[in-house]
Amino acid sequence: MTKPLFCLHNKHRCCNFCGYEIGNIYVHPFSNSGRGFIVDLKSTPLLKKGDYVYGSFVKAAHTSGFINDNNPGDRSDQIGRYPFSLQNTKEAILFAKEAQEKWNASTIRKRMAAVNQFQEQLETHNKSLATTLTRETGIPLWEAKQEVAMAHQYMDKLIAAANTIFQQDETPSSDVERELQSLGTVALLTPFSQPLLTSCWFSAAAILMGNCVVHKPSKYTPGVGQAIAELWDRCKLPRGVFNMVQGPGSHIGQYILSHPMVDGSLFAGSYPTATEILHNKPPAPHHKFIGFFGGKSAAIVLNSADLTHTAREILASSVRYTGQRPTTIGRVFIAKGMADLLIDTLAESLDQIKVGFGTEKDSYLGPMISEHWRTRYHRYGHSLYTNKHTPIRNVENLDNEQRGYYVRPALYKINWESGNSMLDDTPPGPILLVYEVADYAEAVSLYNQLKFRKLVSIFGSVEELKELDFSALSCGGLFINQAPEDSSLPSAGMGFNSNITNGGSDILSHLVRKKFIFGMDALQDPEEPQEEPEVQEDPAKVVTLIEEDSSDEDYADW
Repeated sequence: MTKPLFCLHNKHRCCNFCGYEIGNIYVHPFSNSGRGFIVDLKSTPLLKKGDYVYGSFVKAAHTSGFINDNNPGDRSDQIGRYPFSLQNTKEAILFAKEAQEKWNASTIRKRMAAVNQFQEQLETHNKSLATTLTRETGIPLWEAKQEVAMAHQYMDKLIAAANTIFQQDETPSSDVERELQSLGTVALLTPFSQPLLTSCWFSAAAILMGNCVVHKPSKYTPGVGQAIAELWDRCKLPRGVFNMVQGPGSHIGQYILSHPMVDGSLFAGSYPTATEILHNKPPAPHHKFIGFFGGKSAAIVLNSADLTHTAREILASSVRYTGQRPTTIGRVFIAKGMADLLIDTLAESLDQIKVGFGTEKDSYLGPMISEHWRTRYHRYGHSLYTNKHTPIRNVENLDNEQRGYYVRPALYKINWESGNSMLDDTPPGPILLVYEVADYAEAVSLYNQLKFRKLVSIFGSVEELKELDFSALSCGGLFINQAPEDSSLPSAGMGFNSNITNGGSDILSHLVRKKFIFGMDALQDPEEPQEEPEVQEDPAKVVTLIEEDSSDEDYADW
């Protein structure tokens, strides 16, 4: 094997994971010898149990349609057809509404215990969950395992944050009392990108705040949605607290959002999808819509940046989840002194990335999720070409034995000074856009024009970084000399990334209503006055300012 330049496994800086010394590009190995293993995904077929309604999996009595689920990395692996039913969806909403009052009255300890049980189930079934993720999304198995581990960590953060919310005292005096009331029935619409992490995050947050849930997973990951329902089924929740229905967003998802009995929703997906759904059938006035609209992250590279480290971080981030997650770096603004060298290094390193099936040895980049998204990847490349931007590595399909939706990572230099700067959209798939800028100020100016500004990385020497004004960057999170990563901290992107102030663990505060009751002292039982024992005065101890032998004449002048 040719020795690569850098290590893409950026979370493990040692040869125990990489097999080479620090500083080389190599990926997490999956082999039968030593540190890795091979999994035959086809050996574990997914049993299609149906929708999860009122504490049981139910088959559709009246089918509205089917979802054709196949492995994007191997189209010969037909996972199966998942039926979806409008009737089951109606019943799920009705049963969630029925269970709402009792679950809202439950104690925070009971809800935390349920989420703790869910966390234990995540740990118990981590291997099967990772396998299902790889099979439905095509991501490498090591990346699927990281997602399961991250979902497990999120549960700890949510439980701690929920406990803080219920313990904090916001009342100014004993005359005022606070009540926390859940939103009610909450719909969860989750994406194909990081479907397990998002589904766990949304469902645990809603249940902790006393809401009942109707979850609709992405049409591309029905198996992951079913797996989440199986985990909650083992947590002994009251019937109706958690429900899951399958179906496309244009049909089932739109129906759920517009249903008058649904009090709120958590949506994660593209901004165009959200606007289309809300435009066609707007939710009821009382409905609280909380949306996370994707986009990608960016990086700024200064002249003083370390070439090897910077290239490794950018490269690893740009192709994670085949470039289909919000923390993926999609644009890089490079200072002129570093531009040519870094672009050449990125181009050479992209050629060395192993594109392949999720369980193949050394596979780092999986397929696109579908032919539709692969077509969007090609159309975006054509748009770059027609706008006269310079291709360093063109968009290109990659054929293999599995006939999956594989593509090669692409790299384009944007000639932003001569025309279209390509700042208003999100590059689909593993497409990296690089901009040559004069200095940090020009990079900040371009970055702040981006439509989606969730996270940004800055690479440079410590001395130069100390002199920068980070407040000039309009972003939700800033990473110094490292690629952006998912975090449960309460931050949210700027621009079109979200319609709420903060995300992360702060999502809990958006899933509950606060009610204050004034005049509570008047409702307290009056305390009976206690009789004080009569104290007999001792004349010897009585103190007076008037002398006993004084007369009225002594005070005549007063």
